[in-house]
Amino acid sequence: MHRAIFAVVATLFLAAAASPGAALASDARKGVDAGNARILAGLAAKDTAAIGAAYTEDAVMYPPGAPAVSGRKAIAEAWKPMLGLPLSLKTVEVKKSGDFAVETGTWTLAGPDGKPADDGKYIVVWKRAGKSWLVWRDIWNGNHPPPKP
Repeated sequence: MHRAIFAVVATLFLAAAASPGAALASDARKGVDAGNARILAGLAAKDTAAIGAAYTEDAVMYPPGAPAVSGRKAIAEAWKPMLGLPLSLKTVEVKKSGDFAVETGTWTLAGPDGKPADDGKYIVVWKRAGKSWLVWRDIWNGNHPPPKP
């Protein structure tokens, strides 16, 4: 009897794990990872057009200590001071709902010696665009207080 119950429970668990919902969530995670890779490659190559291409036309970026930046072209331009800097991202979580996915994560910026110089956290809302995922909303901040004037 116990074997029969175990077999039923195991079958239901495997069916749930292989459900379309799980596959869709995995698709969102893969899209987020690919989008982050495009942004980091654009930074390394000092290519603002490549960075901008990772955002929707109506995207809004909310950088710390600055006004919001709206639109793909303006966002690409806003990344200019970061070009070539060694930024790393670590996705903590991706949650999908319909054509949107929310990513939370942490970032680290290395100094000239390769050691972490600054770090913080971020939230990005991604939007499905065909078979790709693009950044729709982007906000981040640091883990350290700003320097005193």
